[in-house]
Amino acid sequence: MYSFKVFPQALIAIIASFGSFIFGIALGWSAPAGPMLMDKQNNISIGKNDIAFAASMISMGGFLASFTSGLIRNRFGTIKSIVIFSFPSIIGWLLLVFSQNSWMVILGRFFIGFATGGYSFNCLTYIGEISSKQIRGILLTFYEINVKVGVLFVYILGTVTSLLVMNIIISVIVVLYAFAFVGLPETPMYLMTKGNTEEAIKSLKILRGSNYNYDNELSEIQEEINEIEAAKLSFVQEIKKKATRKAFIMVVILFLFFQMSGINAVLFYMTTILIESGITFDPFIATSLLGLIQLLAIISSTFFVDHYGRKILMILSNITMIFGLVGMGVYFYIKNTSGVNGFEFLTLVFLCIFLIGFSFGVGSVTFVLVGELFSLNAKKVISPLAQGVSFLMSFFVATFFPSIADAIGIQYTFFIFATFCLMSTVYLIIFLPETKGKSLYEIQKLLTNEK
Repeated sequence: MYSFKVFPQALIAIIASFGSFIFGIALGWSAPAGPMLMDKQNNISIGKNDIAFAASMISMGGFLASFTSGLIRNRFGTIKSIVIFSFPSIIGWLLLVFSQNSWMVILGRFFIGFATGGYSFNCLTYIGEISSKQIRGILLTFYEINVKVGVLFVYILGTVTSLLVMNIIISVIVVLYAFAFVGLPETPMYLMTKGNTEEAIKSLKILRGSNYNYDNELSEIQEEINEIEAAKLSFVQEIKKKATRKAFIMVVILFLFFQMSGINAVLFYMTTILIESGITFDPFIATSLLGLIQLLAIISSTFFVDHYGRKILMILSNITMIFGLVGMGVYFYIKNTSGVNGFEFLTLVFLCIFLIGFSFGVGSVTFVLVGELFSLNAKKVISPLAQGVSFLMSFFVATFFPSIADAIGIQYTFFIFATFCLMSTVYLIIFLPETKGKSLYEIQKLLTNEK
């Protein structure tokens, strides 16, 4: 039995993580929208290269947002930052609603990417700082769960509506989210850094319950703040700290393997991949079913992340993805070299294995680790940069996946992704520490090998 109430934290974390729901919508949008945009019957029709560029621009926008999201959050707080980033999101979706040519689509995707980059940093930081350490892992998985809910949502919209109606519905959701976030409490950690202890106590009472004994938690927060205030560090000075340097390297490598698993190539182009596989089942409906399977898999991960720990889930996740990716590669190799037909259903099977593997480990636990590995000061100056690296890698994967698949064969791109998953497995076994059940302060001590 916990000494605090779980429900207020869970409810607020769910509301906050709707930023990742919008992120998921943006990630999945190009899967149904791509074939629609190439359909000559639509009011706007653009080519395959422009679609690849539009799909990847969300990552470029996110990359640029990574250099400003931390600064904006430190200046205005998490709540106001989310509202600020809602404006480019609204502009981006309106550009898609009224798009008349490829450049309006590309520019709209860039604005959306910039906003979702801000959402990504602020939502993760917010959930990590409002959560009690005993349930932080579970609450942080809400972020990735809502990403997958957003992906599934836009897949379904693409199945049952037109491109225009889909874009209008999403625009309305983005506006509603900006209003919903205004009423949430600021994080106790942020309030304490601003010297506002009374408001931090009020925030803790909202989050933990009015009868919660907050003294120990306030002391722990203050202890970390005192360490930072004793020697405020610039970016260069912060990265020289052993704990920060190790956390930064770990997170960058984790994000590198995250992106090179091919997840965004699959999410961005899933419908196109299914069409190229020759599947006889409606590819739009099949895309929605795969999105549902991925969502169910990541929801199930919430029951394991704090029970089994981060490390074992990450390792098992990569091994499962390897099976799915190798299966996809073998299928397309046989199809493209021998012309054998009748096994198209295997595409769904192998994609399902890949998405399940990604969802219960790499897709959820990576973001848990981002919220846990960095100290407060490092979150301000280093964490956004690490996520910027992720967005940049996603940009290159999404941009060049279609052209590389055309150049060397789609089967070899899946083999390349599988190789990166194997490399990730080896790295995790050797280097990743276990952070389950540890406070943010304890994790910093762990990274510096202090008792």
